[in-house]
Amino acid sequence: SEGARELSALMGTPKIKKIYQAIAVGDALATLRPSGVIEIPLDGKIARTYYEVIKVEDGLSYFELEIETGRLHQIRQHLAEVG
Repeated sequence: SEGARELSALMGTPKIKKIYQAIAVGDALATLRPSGVIEIPLDGKIARTYYEVIKVEDGLSYFELEIETGRLHQIRQHLAEVG
């Protein structure tokens, strides 16, 4: 449809922001600031994830994340790397 084509075209532009939500086991605030950037290379290439810890509750950390570089499994790998 026309709407789907327009949305698809917008996805690759700065006009669209993809915000992800994630839940991780553990207290993220034990190793991270409440918000910031995780910049750890993946497969030898730069990878940058912006994060905000929304809350920590019952042994779980809730995040909002935005990835700048879009590497394969970037969010999962970055959260695993920082503990």
